[in-house]
Amino acid sequence: MNKREVITTVAERSGINPDECRIVLDTFENVFAEEISSSKWKDAVFGHVYDILNNIRNKQNKQRIA
Repeated sequence: MNKREVITTVAERSGINPDECRIVLDTFENVFAEEISSSKWKDAVFGHVYDILNNIRNKQNKQRIA
């Protein structure tokens, strides 16, 4: 899913204007990037992202089984 698709999906599901969703997503990306680049845990970020993706994948697998 690319950024445009994320914005479209969030806008559809939330009822928020796509332009406003784009602004929020852009701002989130900037804040997140600033936090990672200035924090001491930036080396562990990939581990955290991997854990999050595994949790999402596990939830999707459980939904498919149910």
